[in-house]
Amino acid sequence: MLLSGPKTAPGPGRERPATLGGVTGKLVQLYKLTDVDAAPTAVQVSETTKAERELAQLTASWDALRNGDLAALNAALTAGGLTAIRPELAPETRQDDGDME
Repeated sequence: MLLSGPKTAPGPGRERPATLGGVTGKLVQLYKLTDVDAAPTAVQVSETTKAERELAQLTASWDALRNGDLAALNAALTAGGLTAIRPELAPETRQDDGDME
């Protein structure tokens, strides 16, 4: 949900919640727009402030998930002799050698 948001559209009069991908994209676009020798416009400053606020909310949501539900799940996994989920690690990938038959 933090990365891509809910799968269904929000109800009438409600905005779609911010997502990490959306905020990152917005910040990249704003950076490109301000990559000139001129002061940022009022709209650029406003949109940057909004993106920073959305990013702070997403960070708080992630921290709550990591320190709450994920911590509880990891404790249960570890107690059951299973490996804890470690989101800070890069995902493992498998390289196929192309000789599958």
